[in-house]
Amino acid sequence: MHIKLSERLTKNQLNKLDCLSTINGINFYWLNDTDPEFYAINRDEIVIARFEFVQVDELQFAHMHVSQEYQNQGIGKEIMRHAVEIHGYFLLPSIDPNASYHYEGNGLQFIRSCFEDQILTSPPFEHPDSDDLNYMEG
Repeated sequence: MHIKLSERLTKNQLNKLDCLSTINGINFYWLNDTDPEFYAINRDEIVIARFEFVQVDELQFAHMHVSQEYQNQGIGKEIMRHAVEIHGYFLLPSIDPNASYHYEGNGLQFIRSCFEDQILTSPPFEHPDSDDLNYMEG
C-alpha cells in the first residue's frame, strides 16, 4: 500500500494501519511492511506527514515529508520518536549528495534537531556532524 502526502484515506486504508498515538487531533500511524512507513493524519483523515524507510542491507531512513502548513509543530519529531521506539536503530541519510538516500531541503537541520532533543542519540545513530563521516556537507 503506497499512501501519498495530502491523500484523504478511506476507512479501509486506515484499518490497515496501526495507530500509535494521538496528539492535538493528529493521529500517528505505522504501516508495518517490508519497507515500513509512518504517517501523521489530521482530523479530516488527510495525510499531513509521511516518513518512509527502505530495507537495503539494513533499515534505511529514506524519505520524510511534512506538509508545509504543518511544519515546525513537532509532527516530524513525534514520528521520529515512534520510529526509534519501534525499530531501535536505522541508517540515517548520507550527507553525500550522490548517495541514494541523502539530505534535501530541511532534512539535515531536522536530523540535527532530533539529536539536540535526544530523540536520536549517538550511539547507536551517527550524528551527521561526526568526525567519522567521510563526506563534508555540500
